[in-house]
Amino acid sequence: MGKQLPAPTYGEALLANGCVLWETNDIVAIATGFINKSSNIKTGPMIQIWILVKNSHPVEASKTGDDELICGNCSHRWFLDGGCYVNLGQAPAQVWKAYQAGSYSYDQEPYLEAVTKRKRKGRFGSYGDPALIPVGIIQRWKQALDGDTGYTHQWLDYPELAGVFQASVDSLEEKQLANAMGFKTFRVKRDDEPLERDEMYCPADLHPDIQCIKCLKCDGKTKNIAINGHGARKKKLRPKSCN
Repeated sequence: MGKQLPAPTYGEALLANGCVLWETNDIVAIATGFINKSSNIKTGPMIQIWILVKNSHPVEASKTGDDELICGNCSHRWFLDGGCYVNLGQAPAQVWKAYQAGSYSYDQEPYLEAVTKRKRKGRFGSYGDPALIPVGIIQRWKQALDGDTGYTHQWLDYPELAGVFQASVDSLEEKQLANAMGFKTFRVKRDDEPLERDEMYCPADLHPDIQCIKCLKCDGKTKNIAINGHGARKKKLRPKSCN
């Protein structure tokens, strides 16, 4: 999954490429990218944090509706015929298969230490909604990371995450409500929709050479960001209200 990082130190040589942050009977949160760099062109080599259905392949979960366990009320879910841009048969499937094979450690401590030592940056919610992760675990990783991005569609249910993650919104009505609750927003819009005065376009949408790892404005507290729908399913984007 991408190029290898610089040679690890003795302690880091014991690390796997990922570790389990948290799990329940139904879902699991996993951080990857410790040995092999993420090959995600848009984000750059950030630590990627995934929230996956534990006992169902991501593609299968999207077909049965079990993706609701990790995506909540997101209107972009594949099961709802939404416009989600994530290719579930690629990275999410690889991470899930590695988890099923027992490839990830359950001891987070050396991974937190490695993140701090190497000044790694991270992305919460490479797939799945990070609001489902206990806030104490979120804060530990945010403190260890040298900058991060994160997005949640569950902002109405988790108001305590204002200033922690961007509120993912799908309409101006949602944006205004989320802002009133103290959230900065990330709005996916149609090409013909204008920006609000307090929004800026995602820099990567305008300049493909700018990666999330360099920008980090989606840190939950800096700026309201908007982006035109993208990916193979962008035509499925549809207006949505809070009701």
